[in-house]
Amino acid sequence: MVAPPRIHHAVDDNTGEEEEEWQLLGDVPFRKWACYPAPLPCWDSLALEDHIVVGAANGGPLAVLRNEKRQVMMTGAERLAGFLRIYSSAGVLLGQAPWELGRKVVSMGWTEAEALVIISETGHVYWYTLLGQKMEQGGGSSGSGSSSGSSRGGGQGARGGEGITRLFAEGSPRRVIQAQVWLNGYVALADDYTLHIYDGSRANPEGRLYRLPASGLSGQRSPTSLALLQPPLGGEEEGGNGGASSNSSGDVLQILLGTSDNSLLVVDGARGTSEVYNLQSTLPGPVVKMSVSPDSRFVGCFAEGLLTVYATSNYSKVLDPFDAGTSQVPAAMGWCGKDALILYWKVMGLLVVGPYGDFLHFPYAGEPLVLIPEVDCCRLWTGGREGKCEVLQRVPAATESIHRIGSTEPAAMLYDAMEAFEKGDPKADENIRSILASSSSSKTSAVAGEGSSSSSSSFPSSSSSFASGSGGGEKSQLHGAIQACLRAALAAWDAQRQKKYLHAASYGKSFYDDEEQQQSGREGRGEEGEPNEFVDVCRKLRVLNHLRRSDVGIPLTAGQLGNGGREGGWGALIDRLLLRRQYFLALKVCDYMSCTREKEKVLVQWACAYLQSRHAIVCTDKELRDEIRRKVNSAFLTPSSPRSSHPPYLSYAAIARTADQVGRRGLATMLLTFEPSPSSQVDLLLEMGEFNLALHQSLLSNDLDLAYRALLYVEAHKPSQETFLRLLSLHPMSLQLLKVYYRSRMTREERTPWFNVSLARGDLMEAGTILAFQAYAQESLPRRIELIKEAARLYSHHGKRPLSSSSPSSFPASSSSSSIATATAAAATAALAASAASASFYHRATEEQAELLEVQSALEKRTGKNENVFVGLSVSETIYNLIVLASDSLPPSLTPSLLLAEASRVAKKFKVPEKRFWHLKINALAASGQFENLKSFSNEKKSPVGYKPFAQACIKHKQPSGVVEGYIDRVALQEDRFDLYVEVRLWQKAAETAYRLKDPLRLRQVQANCLMPGLQRSVEELLAKLG
Repeated sequence: MVAPPRIHHAVDDNTGEEEEEWQLLGDVPFRKWACYPAPLPCWDSLALEDHIVVGAANGGPLAVLRNEKRQVMMTGAERLAGFLRIYSSAGVLLGQAPWELGRKVVSMGWTEAEALVIISETGHVYWYTLLGQKMEQGGGSSGSGSSSGSSRGGGQGARGGEGITRLFAEGSPRRVIQAQVWLNGYVALADDYTLHIYDGSRANPEGRLYRLPASGLSGQRSPTSLALLQPPLGGEEEGGNGGASSNSSGDVLQILLGTSDNSLLVVDGARGTSEVYNLQSTLPGPVVKMSVSPDSRFVGCFAEGLLTVYATSNYSKVLDPFDAGTSQVPAAMGWCGKDALILYWKVMGLLVVGPYGDFLHFPYAGEPLVLIPEVDCCRLWTGGREGKCEVLQRVPAATESIHRIGSTEPAAMLYDAMEAFEKGDPKADENIRSILASSSSSKTSAVAGEGSSSSSSSFPSSSSSFASGSGGGEKSQLHGAIQACLRAALAAWDAQRQKKYLHAASYGKSFYDDEEQQQSGREGRGEEGEPNEFVDVCRKLRVLNHLRRSDVGIPLTAGQLGNGGREGGWGALIDRLLLRRQYFLALKVCDYMSCTREKEKVLVQWACAYLQSRHAIVCTDKELRDEIRRKVNSAFLTPSSPRSSHPPYLSYAAIARTADQVGRRGLATMLLTFEPSPSSQVDLLLEMGEFNLALHQSLLSNDLDLAYRALLYVEAHKPSQETFLRLLSLHPMSLQLLKVYYRSRMTREERTPWFNVSLARGDLMEAGTILAFQAYAQESLPRRIELIKEAARLYSHHGKRPLSSSSPSSFPASSSSSSIATATAAAATAALAASAASASFYHRATEEQAELLEVQSALEKRTGKNENVFVGLSVSETIYNLIVLASDSLPPSLTPSLLLAEASRVAKKFKVPEKRFWHLKINALAASGQFENLKSFSNEKKSPVGYKPFAQACIKHKQPSGVVEGYIDRVALQEDRFDLYVEVRLWQKAAETAYRLKDPLRLRQVQANCLMPGLQRSVEELLAKLG
């Protein structure tokens, strides 16, 4: 294979320098340059061919681990242990970690968060940061991924120590045969043909490790290769497809498995295992190597020396089989953006294959080489004395439109005009006029980014461009030319070339009048439009150029930066700088690009790292607090507000937690005074065990939920009851809140916690009340009586021992403005006043209740009534039941007179008023039919309640009128007699009583209701006598 000829200078001066570095893949130009030239610092101590090397995407680091399959002479301690080393793309050592030799590495790779994952044959998964520190699975602090539940097929990994996850049980004979790391986790295929998948994507923020069966595999159909169709990131570079993917399962990870029978299996969690049947006829043999494009829309398959590309939407062929000229499996295979496939053999070198079978060959034969595919290019890390870091990329459309031979695009003409203007050549004016005179109907191809037809490709273009001005017109062509120059500047690596493109854009802007600027502003990025865009490009280039320096070592392109997503890619970049502990650079980037929210993260992580540094060991808590405050405040100073302090939403909770973890509890509490969120502040104080301060802050927050959360947390985690009570005595307001909570939430059966608190604090009224409620929740009568007596004893001692901190005067003055303090203080004052006035009454009432229960219990035993005939009733009900039982069948030892006498004793014992006792006895005797006893009772002595109740009781229970008349005649009031006579229809007696009352209305009532004519005439005569 012979490399195609380079493009030679033919027409314009502006094409020569740039195009001499281009090489054609068919009609599509590619370029390759060294971003870090030879020799790299690491090559003095590193033989690339003896190591496994994997690189992270987006200009990320490279991990280097000795390849134990190669025979290498080792001496000394190297025989027992090796090292995992991590380098930047510039070859600078970032970190290292000891590595025990003998672990057979199946796969090694980087996640999107630049976490290194190493999967061994025994099923152990090791996680490292880019500084070589061990980390928990998924980057969390608790190994959340290993504790997640399983999906289909069940199963989950076990944590085998810090930074290690076991896919198999301890001592299991299972082995990992193939594995691959993806942006959000890893996939491992075991020898029992089970897939172990870890997913730490946004859909599973806590991480999830689960299993899927690869049902199409068996001993006769073994796997030969593995590849992953990853879910779309949703943040691809501008001008792309916005992260859209042809992955037919949407956001589900798909695993592609090549098999020994020339087939391809697709496994995902949504549909299980399916087979792509139409591939068997097109594949010449088993697929031994696969590579998926960055957007997961295409997959390249290498089988029997032939390379075939398929679309993943329906697995139709996109590239007919390309003969690589060898059946040897390539040492590395990957994509150069989305435009070409790259294959590397140590004996053949590098082969770049385009969409129509065109190829480029680069003579790297015999040189160790590492491929690192990117979204818009491919990084090449070469070893040996001439080892360097190179970038292979399709020439961006904007750059191609400027430098293509014979290009008449507006961007090329603007670039020519700029160069002519700098040389003082009148040709500058001609080119500008040509642009302005361009047909208004022509489309700004330089802006569209597709270039000429020669740049077309069946693979999606990795180049993107600014949106062109809407509509035609002279100056829309100039606008597109300016945009193309800005895009070319972003795509350029060399600072001098960037300046040339920016000069061309600036020169074109000078011909852009105010009206066009306003139109662009309305259609583009604000009122200033084009000038803002120009400034943004300059700022972005300045940051990118600094990142590409050897001491930083992040060879990031503008397309890769835009692929980061959050904050236009700046958020992800700041995260990567923080992982490298480049705090100063991260802070400057935040300031320069106005990323305020990211700046807060930088300051917090810097402060945490500062507290863990050696410098912090010799500083006092006050010095560290002042230093952190000074840095934070200075970071937010602006020329317009030189005295402005840190923003109110900057959280100090994470800094305080770190201070506590390094043993500086005092510093942690100092920092928490600056925490703007009371919830975060109180939660961390509770975690730290600073219960007193946590309660104080929660009560001052005016947040009732937070106050209760803190109070109940302290109660649940108190070291002892005495400590808890002492703490409550310092915060009387919390005691009132706790009282409200217990009264509303605790059951009648369980009031012990609040009783203990009340008793220990000397609040005997409250303790007695709780005990009384507790007594009536007891089923055992002796236990109930015992508790009621104890409650009476507590009431009797009320006021004889002072309450500790229960008075309203003990409330802190600082809480007087608090709504919680006001409410609880008022409630406490009212409760204490009520308890002082009622203590003696409560004492007497509970004592009498205990006596009553004892009497009722004795009565049930004497009468043989064991069905709660007496127990639990009031005194009046007890007396009533005793009188009623006198009419019942009784044991020989009990007579009705004894029961009646017992009722009188109970009434006397509990000081029942005489009138109430007479009413009770009259109603009970009448209800039980003891009318003889009722008559005897009426004759015992003069009734204190009169005889009307006797008559009413007899009327109610339908006694003969003669019986009733005897009681009515003894009623003192004539009016009552009349009413009773009318009720029992003794009309003659009623008429006589009405006459004695000299009441004609009552006489007419009798006359109207009486049906006896003789009596009616008598009533008429009586009325006549009354006149």
